[in-house]
Amino acid sequence: MKADTNSIYTEERISCPYIEGGLTFQNHGITTCCAIHNGHNWPLLHLYQDDLTQLPVDEILENRRKIQKEVQDGTNPICKGCKSLLKREWEPSDYPFRLISVQNDLRCNIRCEYCNFLVKWDDYKKNYRTYKMYPLIKEMVDKKLLAPDAQFFWAGGEPSILDEFPKCLETIFAYSDKIRLQIATNATVLPPELQEVCRKYGKQINVLCSLDCGTKETYYAVKQKDYFDEVVKNLSIYTGLVDKVLLKMIITKTNLHDIDAFLEIANKLHLKQVFYDIDCTQDMEKVPEEMIEAMVRLSLKALTFGIVAVPASVWQFQGKISDRILSCKSKIVNGQSTPPPPPYTGKNANSSICIKVNGKDDRAFSDEVFIINISSNRSPTEMIWNDLTPAEVGTLYDSSEAPTGKKILLSSAGKGLELACEAEVLYIWVQCSKWGGIMSVEENGVKTDFNLYSPAAENRIIVYRRQR
Repeated sequence: MKADTNSIYTEERISCPYIEGGLTFQNHGITTCCAIHNGHNWPLLHLYQDDLTQLPVDEILENRRKIQKEVQDGTNPICKGCKSLLKREWEPSDYPFRLISVQNDLRCNIRCEYCNFLVKWDDYKKNYRTYKMYPLIKEMVDKKLLAPDAQFFWAGGEPSILDEFPKCLETIFAYSDKIRLQIATNATVLPPELQEVCRKYGKQINVLCSLDCGTKETYYAVKQKDYFDEVVKNLSIYTGLVDKVLLKMIITKTNLHDIDAFLEIANKLHLKQVFYDIDCTQDMEKVPEEMIEAMVRLSLKALTFGIVAVPASVWQFQGKISDRILSCKSKIVNGQSTPPPPPYTGKNANSSICIKVNGKDDRAFSDEVFIINISSNRSPTEMIWNDLTPAEVGTLYDSSEAPTGKKILLSSAGKGLELACEAEVLYIWVQCSKWGGIMSVEENGVKTDFNLYSPAAENRIIVYRRQR
């Protein structure tokens, strides 16, 4: 597949990575993405009507070109106003498909109260139809339509109950060791075949689970099934098999009281990051205040565990309830008087740490990150630059130019920011250019990576707990 079939423009223009290289396999057909747009529609590439055993490549690319032109002209009503749109040069690719989402089979073995795709297992054969993914995956691989560094997001329904799922994963990972895949699973089951795939290709896999609770009672109330113990056990197994396990809590009126218990489980699993969300089907202008407060409480409470909590669906919060969240968080933080922690006296108290930006990896990540603030207190007004000893600051600043209030640019071309500090936990306020950055903290030869998923010019907090 040549580059000129993938894009009609080569100059600077408005588009997004999903328009340029996205495929989302849904129950009703194939779309560019799965983001929630105006009227809950998606830019359609192919409508599923009868059978789908072969990928309609020509139709998909032709519809992609139409969408590209409409977005450029401002006449596409679905993509209009989407936060993912960027104006920049979009380089053509020899591979038409790079960002793949799979959620075509909606069958599931639990009954989440917030699920708007719920399909009853018993009624499956009566009123539900879908298509198999394996023939389409194999075609993309055999015809080299798939970029070697493609990113997959596989959801459902519940993928782990599908017979073809392990075979699909095996085919994908055998194609390229640069592919990354995230599985959205309820973790109720972990078949031996799936375990073996995870054991074999675990460095290429992340697992995302909406646990939504921290107790058996709340799990049953939210999911209407009694699988809590099995889920926690399987999540523990996943942590030993895959690159990252990511927990999510979708806030509802049913689980508001379970935030602390949810974070306790994340802490026991030694997770560094969790996500929070709300029911995406509700009116974002009418989200109850108790849910706003719950999201803020979760994000602040997570910091006490050395965990960073971020919104799972950024497009929902921006322009809808983000201002309410920030206002609520500001009131809580400013109303608290949190004393600085006592000096860190662990075995590595006298060792320095080094904050770096990893090299660009061609997956929509920037190779530049700005450090705005480093603090030993969760309040961003508490600066600790006086406690730090900067030794090297990339290529933009010298160590003498790192006073309070200045942004420090770290780039993959620099040596990083080396510092010594008595604090046990560091809260690092960062800002990414472009789509995001990959930052690492090194201490005694041990490196911890942080993926900074954020829109341009949006701040993120990285929580780093010193090695003991």
